[in-house]
Amino acid sequence: MKTALSVHAKEFYPRVAGGAGASGCSPSGWVEEEEDEEEGGGGGGGGSAEAALHDFVRDFVSSLSVRPALYEAESPLFLDTLTACVSSEHSLLIVLHGIYEQALAESNFTYTAARLCNLLSQKLVVNSHAGTFRQHLLKRCHVEYESRELVAQGDAASRKRLHAYSIFLTELYLHLEVLSGSQRTRAAILRAGVKEVIHTLLAHPSDDNVTCSIKMLKLCGSVLEDDFRLEGKSSMDELMERMKSVVLDGSCER
Repeated sequence: MKTALSVHAKEFYPRVAGGAGASGCSPSGWVEEEEDEEEGGGGGGGGSAEAALHDFVRDFVSSLSVRPALYEAESPLFLDTLTACVSSEHSLLIVLHGIYEQALAESNFTYTAARLCNLLSQKLVVNSHAGTFRQHLLKRCHVEYESRELVAQGDAASRKRLHAYSIFLTELYLHLEVLSGSQRTRAAILRAGVKEVIHTLLAHPSDDNVTCSIKMLKLCGSVLEDDFRLEGKSSMDELMERMKSVVLDGSCER
């Protein structure tokens, strides 16, 4: 892969739901599991390099959206290129923004995006003040998580983005690995997030909200159940009872 990328680019703040910049997020509990991770760090620079990085990431994720089978062959090359040119927080945010927005825009890319996020979370290292890719990813997810109640009651266009986010969050729960001692496990904070998003969708049972919650459970229901059982929790039973009550109230299409 050829690229004219450089680390010299001015500060970049991608758009997120509610108008908050990713680097201005207040992630609260969504970063509790980051303490064992190495952190990365900051730099500055020129607009042409920022544009080149943006175009490179856009072209790569667009290609994978159309041809997901290329992931195994192309993702190591993508990682090598980013390792060579991403050394600051703003360049890290450009990469995250490209992957995140494509995942929400193209349902065919959601699964691959989650795998790509896991790869970059483990392998992409930047300087000590930038934070890790995973930290910024969780911050970005948390912004939309915090607005879920309002958006779930909003118009169809707003709900469509919430549904895309919900499916992506589910894929991240299934594929994003975190260190627990010497082993890699699924992130407990994402499991909690998925559960609460499903509860939110069912609390506002429009047809599309209920359909999205069912899609989420089809993706991760068995994994959720196993994880909750290991923790001795009855959360899955609560979810199913909530689903049953929504279906039986007759307000949605059968």
